[in-house]
Amino acid sequence: MKKDSTKNKTSGMKVATALLLIFVAASGCTKKTSNSSNSSTSQNFNNNGGIGGTGGTGGTGGTGGTGGTGGNPQNPVCTAQGVGTQPFDYYTLPSIIAHGKSSNVVAWSSATDPRLQTPTAQNMFITDTKFKIRVLAHPSPGKAIDTYNNVCRMEAINYTKLKVQIGLKVPGAATHFTTRTIDNIPVNGCSSVQSFTVPSIGQPFIVEVRNVMWDYSCTWDKLMGISESSSPYCPWGLVWTNDCYEISLQLATDYTKDMPQ
Repeated sequence: MKKDSTKNKTSGMKVATALLLIFVAASGCTKKTSNSSNSSTSQNFNNNGGIGGTGGTGGTGGTGGTGGTGGNPQNPVCTAQGVGTQPFDYYTLPSIIAHGKSSNVVAWSSATDPRLQTPTAQNMFITDTKFKIRVLAHPSPGKAIDTYNNVCRMEAINYTKLKVQIGLKVPGAATHFTTRTIDNIPVNGCSSVQSFTVPSIGQPFIVEVRNVMWDYSCTWDKLMGISESSSPYCPWGLVWTNDCYEISLQLATDYTKDMPQ
């Protein structure tokens, strides 16, 4: 794998200020109760984009930097209003900035994201039957602060698409009860809507992201004169551990409209 030390510029650090908690507070107090006896009351955080999310801005950064972009997908389907009979729009978890990880190491989890450490925030992961996810890919955040307040030290990398594995767990479980790998997610675009079969547990499911790959390792090898057919990193390679990427997740449950596709 290529050395990250080749990217040695010293531009100012960008700070990705996650404003999801403000989004939660500003989204109102509308509550919905499932007809199932296994479901608990949940609060809807609908806004189809959220603060710093699709079509939003990343907010103000710390000293010497700016916030993450939050993305601005060019495909209007990625940010369109939800469809269906439910009065509430689907959820958006904006500006998830994460470091590259080794294979099968979790890079982001809904159970550990600092922005989601309240019962109200966790309620968005409660559902009885419908659980749909769509991934939005954003440009490299470069020198930013990731979702867990770790510094992304490398310059922005010009990846053009991402491959993401989504895993679902029940609370207390050591392993995922289902996983889904979604590839060819274009930067400034989104994946297809992924439908998951879930048990009715009356608790928040845990959503995790791991095995995120980009196309840049292949691009690098080709720049170094290695043919695509000879490169072990074509078409995909794990995001380098010193580098960061940015995604958003959209989520539809029993209580929300569906994402259009």
